Amino acid sequence: MEWILSNRDPHADFVAYSLSATVASADVLLALSRWDISHESLLSISKRDELRDRGLRTIAKNPDDVANAVLRQPHFSQIALLEPEVINHCKQSRDLARELPGFVLCFVAREDDSWRSTRMMPVHTSQGDKQVELTPSLWLSDLRSRPWIPVEDDDEVTHHAPNGELIRELIDSAWLEDNKDGADLLVQHFGMDALETRLLAISSDDQVRQDIRDRLAKIVEVVGPNAQLIDDLVTKAVQRQRDVNRLRRL
Repeated sequence: MEWILSNRDPHADFVAYSLSATVASADVLLALSRWDISHESLLSISKRDELRDRGLRTIAKNPDDVANAVLRQPHFSQIALLEPEVINHCKQSRDLARELPGFVLCFVAREDDSWRSTRMMPVHTSQGDKQVELTPSLWLSDLRSRPWIPVEDDDEVTHHAPNGELIRELIDSAWLEDNKDGADLLVQHFGMDALETRLLAISSDDQVRQDIRDRLAKIVEVVGPNAQLIDDLVTKAVQRQRDVNRLRRL
C-alpha cells in the first residue's frame, strides 16, 4: 500500500511503516492497533457509527429496502486508511485514482470474500426496525458511494463515484489475467459488462478481443434466443478444456 500512502504527513508515514512490519514486530503492531495508533493489517473488521443514504444503498441487495434507513454501528470488512485518507489521495489525479482499483482487484478481491456474500441485518426506519439483506463490506460501500474519480471537463475537475464506464477507463487489462475474483467483483458490484470484463481478462489486444466478439456474434446468430443451447455449448467447452488439461498432465 506504499503507493497510496506516499507524500503524506508523518503520522501516515508511521502507519505505513507499521502496516509493513515484519512478523518479529507483530506483537508491537497488535498493541499499537489496540490503542488506535496503527492498523493491524491492510484488511480488518472495522466499526462505523452508522451507514445511511448512498453508503447503505450500495451494499443493499435491494436498494429500495433501505430508503431513508440507518444501519447502526456496523462491524464490516474495511481497507486500512481507505476513508478518508486514500480516497482523498486518489482525488488528486486520474493516475492516482487508477492505483486504487488496481489494488482492490489484484489484492482485496482475492484476500477478502465479504463482497461475495450477504447477510440479514436490522436497519432503523421511521416505521421501526426491519431486516434487510446487505453485503458486509465497508470498503465496498466507500468505493461505490464516495466521489473519488476525477473527471476533467475543459478547465473544471469534478469528482464522481464509480460506474461501469468510469471504472473501465481506469482498468489495466493485465490486472484481470488469471484473476476470476477481480473480474467477478467488477461485474457483481461495479456495473461492468460481463462479456467485456471476460474479454479484458483474455487479452489486452483490442483486435484479439474484437475477433472473439465477432465469433461470439456468429454463435448468437445461429442459436438465436435459445439460452439453453448456449449453456449446453458452455458445458461442452468446459469439459473439453478439462480433457485437454488432463492430457497435458500425462
